[in-house]
Parts: sequence; structure tokens; C-alpha cells
Amino acid sequence: GTKLAALIEKNSAGKNEGLLASGALNKRGWSPVMYAAWRGDKSGLNAALKSSPDLGQKDSAGMTALALAAQGGHLTVIDTLISAGASLECGDTALHPMVLATKQGHVSVVRSLISKLKDTASCSTLLEETLNQSLVLGKLEIAELFFDHDISIGGKSSMSPLIVMASKADGPLFDKLIKGGAKVDDVNTVGETALMIAAKTGNNNAVTSLLRHKADINKSDQQGRTALLHAAQNNQTTSVELLIEHGADALRATKENNTALMLAAERGYISVVEFLVNYENLDQKNNVGDTALIMAARGGFYDVSDILLKQGANPRVSNNKKQKAQSVVKEEDTKLLALIEEYSSSRSWIQDIF
Repeated sequence: GTKLAALIEKNSAGKNEGLLASGALNKRGWSPVMYAAWRGDKSGLNAALKSSPDLGQKDSAGMTALALAAQGGHLTVIDTLISAGASLECGDTALHPMVLATKQGHVSVVRSLISKLKDTASCSTLLEETLNQSLVLGKLEIAELFFDHDISIGGKSSMSPLIVMASKADGPLFDKLIKGGAKVDDVNTVGETALMIAAKTGNNNAVTSLLRHKADINKSDQQGRTALLHAAQNNQTTSVELLIEHGADALRATKENNTALMLAAERGYISVVEFLVNYENLDQKNNVGDTALIMAARGGFYDVSDILLKQGANPRVSNNKKQKAQSVVKEEDTKLLALIEEYSSSRSWIQDIF
């Protein structure tokens, strides 16, 4: 490397050719121009360019000098190569300088290349696919560059960028994604929409943006879970409140017939349960006959059980195994047993539900 760099700087064309012939560069198939581009060595590049190299030459991996410079983020070298005649043709997508710079997060390089390519009709697909890639990789600053140049979402991406960004993008970026062509209700491989993912991760700016753009609030995934069910299951109280306020159906249930209240009670999520008790039938049963109270009692969640009982949950309801809330509590949990016993004996129930 050092020997080659010295030869480039001295512009010793004859020695460079001898070095190439001897096999010193043939492992990667690099020319002196490629080596200088890879290093970001502008003075060495200028020296090597005087021997009139083939700027379209590719190394053993299919990389040109321009691609090597883009991958390294060497903007001045890129400009020098383009001025010398290096091609930005958009045929080879995988190894295009734009794609390589995006993967490495080189913002200034991407900005420069977008300005050079945005009006080239043959590059529209490349730009769209690179925008998708920037979102998949979480390169939000780069994604913003594409949006600022009115480049729309498209290409062959198998997953909506909304889904990719649902857990981390802010509201304004979602607005740009949707304006750029992203479909609000696209789903991933398990049937989850961006709204579901945003709700279960507590990305409430995204939830608000998606609801503003008319995302299907009651759409369900392959397990029957809506955005509300996802939020309740993951202790996202604010998301739960937002969804209910915008018309989410609190009575929807999973394939196992678990409601949002049940999913929260089963996990001991106090604030979610406190909110949802006002919207659901407290004694609704799932496929195995469990109620929210039975599920909370089984988990040993005193505070959740207390909330449910105070709101009128029936402690004498039985599941399919004839178990009541009291019978699923661990023997050593005397405090919870006493609470359920108090409500079982002090309230006058019209009838037991078996």
C-alpha cells in the first residue's frame, strides 16, 4: 500500500504498469486510480489520472473507482472522478455509488449524487429503491434528502417503509412518507400494519400521524390483534388512550378471544387496566373461560385485581376448568386471597356464572 501510494504520487506510470504486471494489485484488481479513490487521496488521484486510465474498469468485486470513493465517503475525489468522465449510469443498482454511500451513511455524498441524478429519467427506480433502503437501514437524515427532492417511495421493496419506520420515525417524517406514496395499511409478514407497530412500541407521534391519514384503526393481524390489542399487551397506556379516543373498538378480541383488558390484566399493567375498565365487559370470557380477573389473580397482581373488583368484576365466575379467581391464586399469596374472599362474601351476586 505504501509503495503503491508513493508511485502514484510520483506519477511514475512505467513503474505503476510494472507493479500491476507483477501482481501487486491483481488480488483486488485495482488500478492506481482505484487505489487513490479508495484512500480518498485527491493528489494521488490527480497524478494517476494523467496516465489516462479507464474509469469504467472494475475490480474483482465489480467496483469502479467511483464506487470505491462513494463507499468511503470521499466527496472531493468523487467530484474529481466525475469531472474526469466517470459514469453515474444507473444500471448496476447494487454497486451504484448512490447505494454504497447510503449504506455507509455518507450524507454529503448522497446529497451531491441526488442533485446530479434527480432529473435523469433512467435513474428514477434507483432513487426510489435507495430511498427505501435508507429507511430500512434507519438512515433518517438521508431519507429526508430524498424527500426534499420530491423523490417518491417505490421500487421493489418487499416491505412498506411505514412499517419499517413505525417504531422510530416521528410524525413529520410519517407525513412525508405518506405524501411520497407509502400505503398506510400495508402489512408485514405477520399481518401487522404500521399503526399496530407504532402503537405497541409507544410511538405516539406516529400513531397520531397514521390516524390523521385514515389508517384502519380496527384492522387485525394474523392473530386477530388490532392496534389497541397490541398497545394493551405492551403496556402502552397513552397509545391505548389515543386509539380509544379515535374510535378503536374496545370489544375486539384475539383469536383466543382475549380482549385488550384481558391482555393487560394478565400482565399486571395497572394504568392500562384502569383506563380500559370503563370500556369493556369485565366478566367477558376468552376461549378457556378466563375473565380478566381470573387472569390477574393467576398472575398474582393484587393492584389489578383490586381495580377490577372495585369496578364490579364478579369473583364467583368460573372458567372452563371450574376455577374461580380465588382458586387460581397461589396459597402463599394471603393478601390477594383475602381481597378476593372479601368481595366474594360481601357482595350479593344475582347468580354464579359457571
